[in-house]
Amino acid sequence: MTSPYDLNPAVAAAHAILLSQRRNRNTKESKPLTVRDAAERFKTSKSAVGRHLKSMKLYGKPDFSDNSRGRPRNLDEAEEKAVIAYIMWLERSGFPCNQQLIEEAANELRASRTPPAAPVRDGWYRRFLQDNPQLQKKNCRGARYRGLTDVQCR
Repeated sequence: MTSPYDLNPAVAAAHAILLSQRRNRNTKESKPLTVRDAAERFKTSKSAVGRHLKSMKLYGKPDFSDNSRGRPRNLDEAEEKAVIAYIMWLERSGFPCNQQLIEEAANELRASRTPPAAPVRDGWYRRFLQDNPQLQKKNCRGARYRGLTDVQCR
């Protein structure tokens, strides 16, 4: 298994700073490695090195956040699972499932929040389908053989 120090240069820089500080504490010969010097040496940003260094000092592990940075999702994980279950139920029941029904379900879930959230925007449906490949539309065609009809989906 690969070490997180090998994968991320900011983590490697923070680890080098910690080692340098420990060495300096024992020998007092030279100054420990600074955040700026480590970021320059490992070709990464000072803020990332500082974030990982602080986390390693406090918790003993790098700051690999579970939360993605950037814009928050329109639906949280539970709401997204509920919409997927609703779509699957519609498909199993034989009801047509279209963009309008899916967006209405998502908007209903967002409206039930406290405080209510605004409806989903224009590109949400496309991104939702991209994030959930199990919901991709299937191409179906009928096949006849000696009076028997079979539907084949791909």
